[in-house]
Amino acid sequence: MILIKRALDHHWPVRLYRRGVRMGHFSAIAGAVALGIIAMPVMVRTTEDMLNLVPKSMRDGSAGLGAQPWRTITQIIYPAARSGILTGLLLAVARVSGETAPLLFTALNNQFWTAKLNEPMANLPVVIFQFAMSRIRTGSICWAGALLITGFVLILSIIARSVATLFGQHVNPVSKSASAELVCPLKRGLVQGVSHGGKRGSFSSHPQSLQR
Repeated sequence: MILIKRALDHHWPVRLYRRGVRMGHFSAIAGAVALGIIAMPVMVRTTEDMLNLVPKSMRDGSAGLGAQPWRTITQIIYPAARSGILTGLLLAVARVSGETAPLLFTALNNQFWTAKLNEPMANLPVVIFQFAMSRIRTGSICWAGALLITGFVLILSIIARSVATLFGQHVNPVSKSASAELVCPLKRGLVQGVSHGGKRGSFSSHPQSLQR
């Protein structure tokens, strides 16, 4: 018993309870945490797959131009995998949009409007479930709720795609000038090698050799 008591003393819910944080009741925060835990594996797995799909030649080319690792990640790898990461995020949102069981045990429901996150809060999946299980014929209300969830996911997807396209077309002038500073010395070295075509180890000035 002493060992069990010591183990409970070091358990974080017990410590929060002793500090006055109310636990063991329904709240909107608990529902959000439950949905976040469900969505996290989908987002992590999709992000990992999209980052692994970026060609290694792009990383090598950025490193060959002298870019630092953080610049390679933020300006090469992330923009290349941005659409896939966004797709994974939308899949995770669509995955948790219709979850009813986690909300029944965490956020429950509320018939009245409330803005307090520490209390039970109304949510559409539980409302659909309650109307579906009621004896009154409320099929139209259930279908309307399902249509609202589908429309919400569709609108969110359109907005996210539009924002991704807008940021994809934007070119950062700082990165563009930095890449120009890295490439210009290479071009000057190539021109100097072509101009000294008679020397050993340099490029030939003959047009046919340049085409090759």
